[in-house]
Amino acid sequence: MAKEKRLFDAETQKKIDWLNGQIAFLERRASVDRFDREELAETDALIANYERQLEELLKAATAKKASKVTSKKKTAFSKGASVEIASLQHEYDILDERTDKLAELMFACELNMDTNERSADVSEQAARDLDYYRKEYESSMSRMRQIGESIKNHRR
Repeated sequence: MAKEKRLFDAETQKKIDWLNGQIAFLERRASVDRFDREELAETDALIANYERQLEELLKAATAKKASKVTSKKKTAFSKGASVEIASLQHEYDILDERTDKLAELMFACELNMDTNERSADVSEQAARDLDYYRKEYESSMSRMRQIGESIKNHRR
């Protein structure tokens, strides 16, 4: 079996995978704890912290990778552009997975908003959660569009 070409070194990729795993776990936990406001706030804060760490790690790893390409003095522009495209594509893929999860969470909220099936408290919390998830979804989709444009511009 051929070796998969990695964008980042093994240690960085391991950290990225771990952070993505933590975010996914916490998003599932948030959907379970959605009725406990304290737990939900704590979980949301942890998710935001891990997402910030992931963003910083991706930026640092991309900068490190780009500087290695430049230091090798190989067509710095084309190599830097390809590393940048790969990094943007990786970020896009992460956001794509996140929007899929958010879509599932929004669907669950829509089901829980049915006052004929759920109590008023549950319906109200589901409506608040839905609003939050929609904002996150829209933000992620906006960033995905920006990344798509950047990738398109780099390939020109």
